[in-house]
Amino acid sequence: MQCPGIIYQLLLILNALHNPRHRQDAVVHRDLRLSNLMLSGDNLYLIDFGLARFIDSQQFPCCPDPLQKKFKFNLNDKERFSTFSSVPVAKHIPGPGTYQLLRREISPLSDLFGVGVVAMDLFTNWIEDEALLNKSWEQVLPLSEPFKVFAKKLLSREGFTSSAEALGYLYSLAPRA
Repeated sequence: MQCPGIIYQLLLILNALHNPRHRQDAVVHRDLRLSNLMLSGDNLYLIDFGLARFIDSQQFPCCPDPLQKKFKFNLNDKERFSTFSSVPVAKHIPGPGTYQLLRREISPLSDLFGVGVVAMDLFTNWIEDEALLNKSWEQVLPLSEPFKVFAKKLLSREGFTSSAEALGYLYSLAPRA
């Protein structure tokens, strides 16, 4: 299976998690990375729901969020950092500030960001020349411009608002027979 196929299946899984039949059952995984994906044949499986939370915080109000302690943010920080104006800009997108904020957020945006991280990990695992690691991924990876836009939108807070939107965009990039 190729990377776009993995990303497509991952977005399908997220779409099911974020949009279940009963809205109160919507879940955000919050820990998307290669080590939490398993392939069996052509089927992708998402594992390790240890950081997952219901989008509806009233589902389990007594269940503490382990990422609150890890990143030492409080509930008011979401508003303070919403524009990322006070987060230092890193040389490469997404940067550590963006990474911390989007990973801990209990919203589908956290998982969409994770899909971008997975895509970058899949594409960058082939890099053998370490000198290339000093360049941005846009300069190194042999991706089409539309797919680069797709990846940037996944890694951006102003990118996709839902897994369905990301799926639609990815589908629009597929060649037609």
